[in-house]
Amino acid sequence: MKINKFFSAVMFVAAVALASCGNPPEEPTKPGTDPGTNPGGGETTEYVAIPSSITLPAGAITVSEARDIALKLESGATSGTKYYIHGWVKKLGGKIAEDIEKYGNAQFYMAEHQKTDGTYDSDDFVAYQVKGIDGAKLASADQIAVGDYVVIYGEITNYNGTPETVGKGAANIVASTNPNIGKQGGNPDPQPTGEIKDVTVAQAIEIANALEPGAKTTELYRIQATLTKVNTSDENVVKYGNINIMVKDNTGEIGCYYTNNVGNEKFTSADQVPAIGSVLKIVGPLKAYAKNDNVTPEFENGYIEEIVSQGSGPAEPTDGGEVTIAEFLTKPDADDVWYTLTGTVGEIKNDVYGNFDLTDETGTVYVYGLTKEKKIDLKNDKSFAELGIQAGDVIKISGPKKTYTDKEGKSTIEVNCAYLIEKID
Repeated sequence: MKINKFFSAVMFVAAVALASCGNPPEEPTKPGTDPGTNPGGGETTEYVAIPSSITLPAGAITVSEARDIALKLESGATSGTKYYIHGWVKKLGGKIAEDIEKYGNAQFYMAEHQKTDGTYDSDDFVAYQVKGIDGAKLASADQIAVGDYVVIYGEITNYNGTPETVGKGAANIVASTNPNIGKQGGNPDPQPTGEIKDVTVAQAIEIANALEPGAKTTELYRIQATLTKVNTSDENVVKYGNINIMVKDNTGEIGCYYTNNVGNEKFTSADQVPAIGSVLKIVGPLKAYAKNDNVTPEFENGYIEEIVSQGSGPAEPTDGGEVTIAEFLTKPDADDVWYTLTGTVGEIKNDVYGNFDLTDETGTVYVYGLTKEKKIDLKNDKSFAELGIQAGDVIKISGPKKTYTDKEGKSTIEVNCAYLIEKID
């Protein structure tokens, strides 16, 4: 259940917060300036600098960037990618001592900037049900305090319009200026070492399904399978250096998340990502990924050991023909069958990717992304703004059917990453 009451907390400069814990203030807490983010547009605002004891991991994002990622998601959706998020602890969630005692996690609110007068000038990001260093349970309420500077690690979600981390201890603190929490952590998902065991996809699924929900193997496994889908945008390949992919062999299909390049190296360019149809050897630990009371077997934090053969890219999808919306709603989910629909555009809910309701005389369906040209790899290129589409326009589009289920268990049928054929009126 969401916490909706909060302790009153006095906000003060980080140096005071650290001194109150028995340590002298750190030298780097002298104010810095950041005119590029001055929200008032007037005189430059003076901010407290990030303490030198904090080492930001590669690819770490700010509170504002985390909010932007969350608010571009549909309500209940999650990012599917873990992020390092850094900022100031602005406010504590209610019952924090009780939550730490019972569950070993805490809720607190992060701000991007702390000003020299002890106030904060950015919107909040909620660190929801977050554990301690390296995923260990928090031990006491004094490990989190207003004025701490923290780095947290986890997936991002949009909880009914609130930007926050995925809960139930799925996120954790990586670094903090709070002296009571322990040393700065590294990657909370260290990769196992030792003998690599060869398995089929079906065997990998069986091993993962035998784990406790959320658990990961301490052994490494290897599969040889064909790449069927890349779920990471070109932008995020470069930003985070890994990819989320689906692969299959003649025994089944499995997801491989946060997968590094050949030699366990980070990807530095989207051009390095193997083409659909490539045969890959994947090495990594197996995990029973738990979400919404569902458990999904997968590889996590593995790497491509070898590209056995290069694929030719995604195949041209099958044309499912022109259908009414009522007919579309009855079709099976399939990325490789595209249907043509004509209808009236409703409220545009995302004008970057092109998300809106489409209605004809038989019903309404949600369009999750509309692009200028056909994208058979299902990667939205943010070309929607070029189309000039507004609510009330009558358009003809084509795309595959997908059913999305949010964390509350509500399912929505979507036209996934469609493209515009023509604007009729």
